[in-house]
Amino acid sequence: MPVKQEERYYNILKLNKWFAISSIIFLICTVWIFVDDNDDEFKDYQREFRKMQVQVAQEVVVHGRPAVGPGVAGGGLGPSWGQTE
Repeated sequence: MPVKQEERYYNILKLNKWFAISSIIFLICTVWIFVDDNDDEFKDYQREFRKMQVQVAQEVVVHGRPAVGPGVAGGGLGPSWGQTE
């Protein structure tokens, strides 16, 4: 049964169609944004740095001092770990 045009200012069927089209476009853009954000080359550097942080933390737990960092072999700016001035 056709909708009387006098009852509504806009054609509801046309509005529903454009709402569906714009919703699909919005969904595609949202998925695209997530994929593009997680496909950055710096993520590899972040993963490698995180592995290094875990390794240094394990070294501190096992030996009480880091294997690398300030104060190791006189290469840092401050006093070595465990030393007081």
